[in-house]
Amino acid sequence: MLPFEWGRAVEPEALRKALKANPSAKAVFLQHTDTSTGIVNDLKTLAKIVRDESSALVVVDSVSGLACEPLEMDAWGLDAVVSGSQKGLMNAPGLGFVALSERAEKAVETAKLPRFNFDYRLMKKSLSDRETPWTPAISVVAGQAAALKLLRAEGMESVWEAALRLWPTTRGAS
Repeated sequence: MLPFEWGRAVEPEALRKALKANPSAKAVFLQHTDTSTGIVNDLKTLAKIVRDESSALVVVDSVSGLACEPLEMDAWGLDAVVSGSQKGLMNAPGLGFVALSERAEKAVETAKLPRFNFDYRLMKKSLSDRETPWTPAISVVAGQAAALKLLRAEGMESVWEAALRLWPTTRGAS
């Protein structure tokens, strides 16, 4: 864990030093934004450092960042992005979302830890059957579909600009 003063974004050089000190790290967990302080971590720069300095997976918590800030999973080399229906996705809480890169999917397939609720293999199989592995909150799913239509109609750049006007942020180094 890299301790930073409350309200400060991750400093790229501190991440680089931590990776050099921990060459066997399997994953680096990053927070996209912090609601309470308004910081936005520079995921593009941080992910590049992880890729350049290690073979670790880049895992991002974007619960409060997704749809409020730019996020380019493939272009930035992010391996797993986790979010929820609340906050930026403009819906009630209750849905969790995960996107995995090919590298992350390979890690899922070879992982040895026991799992059930967070077994992405089971989730992926269910998706191919157009099902869910557990009972979904249908009303929240319907609400999410409506919220996504609103986001698309507005256009993501306009949504990002509106979010910045409403919640000024402190950005990490770019």
